[in-house]
Amino acid sequence: MRHLKKTILKAGTLLFLLFIFIAGGYLLAARLDITFRLPFFSHQREADSKVVLSESREILRLATVEYLYKSVFPYDFIPEGTDFRKLFSSLFRNEKLTEEEQALIDLYRLCAEIGIDLNMEQYTFAVITTRVKGGFDLSQKGIGIEETDGEGPGKHNVTITLPKPIITECVVEDETSDRYPYPDIQAGPAAWKEITSMAQRAIRKRVIEEGILEEAQQRGKAYLEPLFSQAGYDKISFRTYD
Repeated sequence: MRHLKKTILKAGTLLFLLFIFIAGGYLLAARLDITFRLPFFSHQREADSKVVLSESREILRLATVEYLYKSVFPYDFIPEGTDFRKLFSSLFRNEKLTEEEQALIDLYRLCAEIGIDLNMEQYTFAVITTRVKGGFDLSQKGIGIEETDGEGPGKHNVTITLPKPIITECVVEDETSDRYPYPDIQAGPAAWKEITSMAQRAIRKRVIEEGILEEAQQRGKAYLEPLFSQAGYDKISFRTYD
């Protein structure tokens, strides 16, 4: 991507209160049907298709890192050296295409639909802003805390177990006409939905390759370690749920 701005969410004492709620209050509130709105968490209702949308569950997620992408559609989504003539020649010969090659053909067809000819130099484009957050889904197991005796009287160690890091959010931000400083492309609602879905898939893959999950895990540990150190623990260890 040509344009990338990366911001890191900062915690503080509010995060310490947050983990206190996780330790006990959240589970109790769930049973009593009380809705929590805690900092650095996203809340949404997710329906379970297995029960034909008759039930839903609360999803509690902690985001520790955030990437903000501004990408130019379609050009930021076309790898350098792409030969569309060769791709379509392989398609017409019924040769097996890779997932990436099929995605490029879909992109070409979508561009043709909205009036962008990728075989010619044009200045028709759209700037898409995508916000991606990495962190932890705490709705299943939460954060495990195991305390053990340390070396010496009054010393205590703690092992903190975290879920595996995930992409907690990946959304394309809406641009209103008064804020959008670029020429509009001729894309109707259906085509624009396909464009944003294509952008989400590409950017989600890109940020994972760039290490957003590893950074989210490191940031989570960096938030927790000083909190437990200030609480008096001598040695602090981390592990991940299987």
